[in-house]
Amino acid sequence: MRVIVSRMAVKLPMYGCALSKTQVEEQLGRYRGLARHVVALRQADGELTVEFDDGVAENEIEGALEVERECCSFLRISYVSERRRLVIAAPDSDQDIVLSAIAGALASRAH
Repeated sequence: MRVIVSRMAVKLPMYGCALSKTQVEEQLGRYRGLARHVVALRQADGELTVEFDDGVAENEIEGALEVERECCSFLRISYVSERRRLVIAAPDSDQDIVLSAIAGALASRAH
């Protein structure tokens, strides 16, 4: 898995992200808050798949995904709450940096 540290996220707006630098950091913070609930994370072939444990708060996931859908409409996002499984796909390989930034935040165990 290739992970790009959150400092790289400031470059995301050039990939079609509508968030400012501050908003990108806030969004990555939402993902870092979810990191303690990640039980599996895989990034391959333009797709990020994340599975969460039973303790994850659905409203936290939905909050992060609501922002993501608004700011990065080019991403295909699917979340199945019964399985606690999130799949985010980038249609263009140049947009893999977005997936890597999200993966890096979700892989963080700082919380």
